[in-house]
Amino acid sequence: MLKMLGNVQDYVPGYRFKADPVVKGNIVTVSVEVEGNGDFLPEYAGNIDIITSAAVKTGGVIAQSMQKEGVLK
Repeated sequence: MLKMLGNVQDYVPGYRFKADPVVKGNIVTVSVEVEGNGDFLPEYAGNIDIITSAAVKTGGVIAQSMQKEGVLK
């Protein structure tokens, strides 16, 4: 879980656990907090930063996959 936290923090620096994850059987409960960069929106609008960052990251992953398949050059 800490590895995944680090992965997300690579593109969303204000992302952090509010408490340690709780694992009960097949269920994992994670409470997170996201502080925005404050570039265009207030820092408390971190949810918008994470949505935008996730979309950019996902687009990059899709583009790399399409390049490997020869769809994009």
